Amino acid sequence: VGGVMKKHIDVYSEVYNEYKETPSAKELMSLAFREILPQKGNWISFWIPFGLATMATVIIMVSQNMVELTGKIANILLNIQLALFGCIFAVYSLIIGFLSDKVLKIYSQNVDSENKSLLKRYTDYYGSALFLYFFNIAFTGIVIIICECIDPAFRLTKVFELDNLMVDN
Repeated sequence: VGGVMKKHIDVYSEVYNEYKETPSAKELMSLAFREILPQKGNWISFWIPFGLATMATVIIMVSQNMVELTGKIANILLNIQLALFGCIFAVYSLIIGFLSDKVLKIYSQNVDSENKSLLKRYTDYYGSALFLYFFNIAFTGIVIIICECIDPAFRLTKVFELDNLMVDN
């Protein structure tokens, strides 16, 4: 039994050492944004949402009721974000809970191109995704508060056509 326990501890000791370091908030933010930036093979999955978001922004900016529309969209997005966050968190927790010791050993022993264990890599990715979700939920909440505080008739200038011209250029 003592030999089995020693072998069990050796398998996880390197992974334990990887987790001993606590990254700074700046490092967490950098890692999180690095996960969503385009890399080889995922340019399309980056530029399509970026293009759609740009079109939606232009449509909102040229509307007569920009502030009201922004607030309504932010409320809808907040509901979607909270629902997705809850689902992702629940599914990940269930998956982690059902991982067997054998699978954890395999993930602990295999390393990626950066010489990090796959277990560390996967949990770092999940941590980055959670960080981005928290950041996004907080940002959406701030947008909602700002939209509630701004006069619904707010315009960048007093002339609607000038506002549209500023958006077009």
